[in-house]
Amino acid sequence: MFYGFLLLIFFVSSSLCSTTNSEQMLENDEERAFMEMFAREFENFAEYGYRSDKFNRVVKEIKSEKTTSRKFKNGNDESSGGSSRTFSAKCLVCRAGLGYLLMRRRLGDSQANIERTAIAVCKILTSYPDEVCSGIVRINMDSVIYIIDSRPELSSTTVCALIMQGECGALDKSLDFELTISPATPIKQSKSMTKNENKIKVLHISDIHYDPNYLVGGNANCNSPCCCRIKQGVPKNETDKAGYFGSYGDCDIPWQTVENSIKSAKAQHPDVEIIYYTGDFIDHGVWETSIEGNIGSMKKIYELFKKVFKNIPVYSILGNHEAQPMNVFAPTVINQEKLSSYWLYNYSASAWSDWLPSEALNTVREGGYYTLLIRPGLRLIGLNNNHCYKYNWWLFYSINDVSNQLQWLHDTLLLAEKDNEKVHMLVHIASGEGSCFSFWSREYRRIIEKFHNIISAQFNGHSHVDEFNVFYDSKNITNAINVAWNGGSVTTFSDLNPNYNVYWIDDEIFQVNEVESWIFNLTEANLTPNQSPRWYKQYSFKESFNIQDLSPASLDNLLKAMSQDRKLARNYFRYKIKDADPFLKKGCQDNCLKNHICEIVINEFNDKRKCNELMKNSFTSNDV
Repeated sequence: MFYGFLLLIFFVSSSLCSTTNSEQMLENDEERAFMEMFAREFENFAEYGYRSDKFNRVVKEIKSEKTTSRKFKNGNDESSGGSSRTFSAKCLVCRAGLGYLLMRRRLGDSQANIERTAIAVCKILTSYPDEVCSGIVRINMDSVIYIIDSRPELSSTTVCALIMQGECGALDKSLDFELTISPATPIKQSKSMTKNENKIKVLHISDIHYDPNYLVGGNANCNSPCCCRIKQGVPKNETDKAGYFGSYGDCDIPWQTVENSIKSAKAQHPDVEIIYYTGDFIDHGVWETSIEGNIGSMKKIYELFKKVFKNIPVYSILGNHEAQPMNVFAPTVINQEKLSSYWLYNYSASAWSDWLPSEALNTVREGGYYTLLIRPGLRLIGLNNNHCYKYNWWLFYSINDVSNQLQWLHDTLLLAEKDNEKVHMLVHIASGEGSCFSFWSREYRRIIEKFHNIISAQFNGHSHVDEFNVFYDSKNITNAINVAWNGGSVTTFSDLNPNYNVYWIDDEIFQVNEVESWIFNLTEANLTPNQSPRWYKQYSFKESFNIQDLSPASLDNLLKAMSQDRKLARNYFRYKIKDADPFLKKGCQDNCLKNHICEIVINEFNDKRKCNELMKNSFTSNDV
């Protein structure tokens, strides 16, 4: 996403990588000429504050938020003919800008000077207020500088290739790893249900993103990454004022919405036996977060869970926003107080101690992940896969924690298989959605394939939309083997209604037999701030899609039908975006609907084989 690219420019560009001609892997003289041009212009800006017309044109291109490439010729803005080829301006700007700033650090430039340059770049590339640019850069600078100084071999090619995943060259092989996976029985068919009884009720809540700085009546249409906040004041336009329960747009939610959501879930579903929380308590005000503030928000919500649900266990995992800075999870070998993530792991172990046994808390303290037997025959595994997030700068320092945790996952599943246990897995970031770097995605898929028969269900968060993913055998994509369910979000960020999900699960093989999503309409709720929002069941999955069960095999058949039936696809889109007014107003035409279908079947980064198969016979604009 464009916001992620901005983070790259602001943080990592402050120093992460050197560039030499041999490292660039530029495909022709045209690309090299463009990059050399931008490097010169960037240096003039960084050293003297001078912004030429060429520099301004490139900045305009980056700010356009277009993901398509444009043509450049010999450093000019656009080619009007000749032999100019199309390539990514963002990629070359990434390489050139990072290379220059790293060079300055390697020549002895101070952290303060690099910080000032990065803040200036932020101001140029965005319309963010000064405090946003300053806050984002300064919060990240200590870890960035440490990584730079510790890894002199890093190149801008390595960094840009990872963060832009495929748009800027192949990933550096130094980031690759391969797990030791025990031999697997060949998969011969799609996985079907063997039992279909509703015995256990599970509540899935995700991505609350509570904003303690939310201001009712505040500015919901600001020029910062997150709006509706106290310091942003009150807008003149009445339609831009933040609602009592939240606002569409780039706003998180106030405490009254957090409290109402959890209390309403308990009131509507008093027979819930298990609660899964798949990460992200912290707001999107990423320029002014702090360890103390993050702990304060988490503590307040955990206390609410305990007060409302009393003895019902809440099994939680970490989201990328729980870290300070956001996304930045230091390896376990880093124990310096300003850099380490141990504060988060130690706090989480303390907060989860009412729900987890002591042996599970040991791995929480080590890296934020755990396993336990939550009832006879059912093992729960909670991962911290934020280590694999492409915006976690510590990936450029070491990938040991990434590979070690996945190997632990394999070994834990191997023991569960030997003990005839079924497994539920909590994972914040879905494996195929492109946020986790591709080597992790590939190895995670190998684990799912090996243990697909004992993994009864996966549960994700992060995306804020109510979606699901069907996993397919990488060797034979006709075989559907596993399912991951996303809990959506309580936050309204961005343009969404709040929701939570409820699952019915049998007590023998612990498969998901039914899914319900409960939502309230934000526009309606804000009309009567003195009343509780009207929560209602948006759908029951089997009933709404008219399918017999929720096995991978049945969901595969549903996807085939959905790819050929525009009405089915539109229903899925509505459920996914939780009937949110802005999305319904914008609509979703054929290509949009097809993209949503394809997102369901991509389990490994950029593996579009199943998508392409489904699209061969998909509905077209000429369909009646």
